[in-house]
Amino acid sequence: INIEMKIAAVNALAELARATGAEPRWNFHKYLVARDGKRVQSFDTRVAPGDPKLVGAIEKLLGE
Repeated sequence: INIEMKIAAVNALAELARATGAEPRWNFHKYLVARDGKRVQSFDTRVAPGDPKLVGAIEKLLGE
């Protein structure tokens, strides 16, 4: 990965953290972004990928 890509990734992560008010504390922090890129939800490391809250939020956004 080149330096420009790394900078873009850091900037994107910082924007997600600002939008949700939640910074990742560990791997597997999840940000859910709507197709319009405006609505964002945050799910911390302790939320499993199959957790009903996360799955429900994904399904809701996919239905829009």
